[in-house]
Amino acid sequence: MSADLEMGVLGRLMLDADAEQLAEVAAKLRAESFDSLKARIIFRAMARLAEAGRPIDGLAIADELTRAGEIERVGGLPGLALLLNDFCPPRRLLLQHVAELARRADLRRLSAKLAAVKEAAEAGATDAEINQALAESLTWRTA
Repeated sequence: MSADLEMGVLGRLMLDADAEQLAEVAAKLRAESFDSLKARIIFRAMARLAEAGRPIDGLAIADELTRAGEIERVGGLPGLALLLNDFCPPRRLLLQHVAELARRADLRRLSAKLAAVKEAAEAGATDAEINQALAESLTWRTA
């Protein structure tokens, strides 16, 4: 399940990520790589902490989410605690989980681009417009 995978990555990062490890993950993922709004909010908070040179642990994340007025959007403190207790994979699997999340995000972007091509075709776009949209969809990994 995608939500469990997302929460697992975030839980593992909360347990023992430093700014360097978060930077490695951030090179592969963006907040938009997460399907869940809750995961996107938490990942953005982690990124803000890393940028400020602050620790990326449960307490710091809770403080950052509270400061930003977002703590309730992620289920409050109990929601954060779930990341540590229910979803956290072994550290050795973190980068495999990150790669899987990146792959799924790529597929969601490709699907959205192809849906736009289909809508254009159904709306009566010319062959040239459809071909252009298809050509642009081939660059789906650059977004």
